[in-house]
Amino acid sequence: MVALIGSTLVTRAGALVAQVVLGWILTDADFGVYAVALSVALAFQILREAGLRDVLVQEGRDRFDASAGPALWASLAMALVGAAVLLVAAPFLAAGFGRQELGPVVAVLALALPVQALFITSLARLQIDLRFPAIARIEVVSAVVRYGSTIGLALAGAGALSFALPVLLVAFTESLLGWLAVGRPRVARPGGWRPSWALLRRSSWPLFNTLATTLPRQSDYLMLRLVAPYPVVGTYFFAYQLTFQFATVLFTNARKVLLAAFSSRHEEPGWLADALLRASTAFALGASATLLVLVPIADDVEAFLWRGRWVAAVPSIVAFTALLPLALVLLLPDLALQATGRFRLSFLTSLAGNLGIPVVALLAGRSAAAPGDAVRVAVAVGGFTVASSALQSVVALRVLRVGVGAFSRAAVAPIALGLVVGGALRLVELPGPPVARVGLGGGAYVGGYLVLCRLLLPADLARAIGSFGDGRGPKLARRLLHLSV
Repeated sequence: MVALIGSTLVTRAGALVAQVVLGWILTDADFGVYAVALSVALAFQILREAGLRDVLVQEGRDRFDASAGPALWASLAMALVGAAVLLVAAPFLAAGFGRQELGPVVAVLALALPVQALFITSLARLQIDLRFPAIARIEVVSAVVRYGSTIGLALAGAGALSFALPVLLVAFTESLLGWLAVGRPRVARPGGWRPSWALLRRSSWPLFNTLATTLPRQSDYLMLRLVAPYPVVGTYFFAYQLTFQFATVLFTNARKVLLAAFSSRHEEPGWLADALLRASTAFALGASATLLVLVPIADDVEAFLWRGRWVAAVPSIVAFTALLPLALVLLLPDLALQATGRFRLSFLTSLAGNLGIPVVALLAGRSAAAPGDAVRVAVAVGGFTVASSALQSVVALRVLRVGVGAFSRAAVAPIALGLVVGGALRLVELPGPPVARVGLGGGAYVGGYLVLCRLLLPADLARAIGSFGDGRGPKLARRLLHLSV
């Protein structure tokens, strides 16, 4: 887990550098074009994996060798079909959405699909073997390739393609590194296509669950474009990239660890409930300490990095950031539900909760005419996402026989403290230039948050630090905070 946190920090640093550069070179309309292309291509990206990696991880080592070959061929077949559909649709999408550069962006994302499919079985094997340092190394190299090429292409004048071409480069990079880590993928097809179709049937509910969870949450760009101009879509996407993007990377890495861990011992009486509560507390504390720091300093960060070019995005950045920790923690009960093999129930609850997101984006975007109006959409979509996730969590907790009150106490208190500290500091006028105010505000938030946690939640803080093991870092943290084991 520590290795994945390190890779997350490196990835986020690369993303921030890239966004700083792109924020100076590209326009809000360029960001909007890529956001729309991403919404269109996302469904086919999900179909490319088809829930197969989750099934391989859930089945474990014993059945991996028999399932890896059929899984690879099934994924590749789905990816090729998706790529063909997107390539045919690309020129029509460009004409329909009134932006010619949309066609090439969609086409490049289509070409990446078959290459991405080659990485699925390698990643599943690394997860099963708990080789998280190897996963972290792949992610770091991928981040260097992605953000280095993004900046280079933007400087070369590639426009919206600066986002899409790196996706193809990263697909090649990850597939190659995955093969080097676990060996050449198994391509044998004993029994023809029959085992692949059988595996697809087993993965149908994980696939439906991913579609129900991800597709509605990423279709807001497309819905927003139907009623708002590209600059509004681009401003909304810019704010999302600066906030939820990091959260997505954080949860994706945590998911790799927790799904394998939850699956390995979920049949032991009481173990899963205890593990879920401990993970929720640690996640809430970590997310609040790292993500909510942006609440009091968002204006100063924009002034320092972009000098007013993206001031219209600041209210959306604050709104997204304030909702982030709770939105992330509320995903954990559903993850525990999937670890027990209840993919069908997970799909149904996800579908019921997320179908409203594109509708909310469409309704909120109807009055968004200028880039600054994107905050209305951010508040509406973010608030609805948290509310629907809370209802899904209640269902999952009931099924898992975990107390809703216990989960709430474990997750909500650390986040509430962070919001109090961040909100209070946002009301304080700090002296000096923007870079100084960023340092002062960020330091004041982290220090104030840790002090309050030490005074009000010492046991939770100690357990969260203990989840990282008993190495030098956790020992030093406990000593500095005067915490007992």
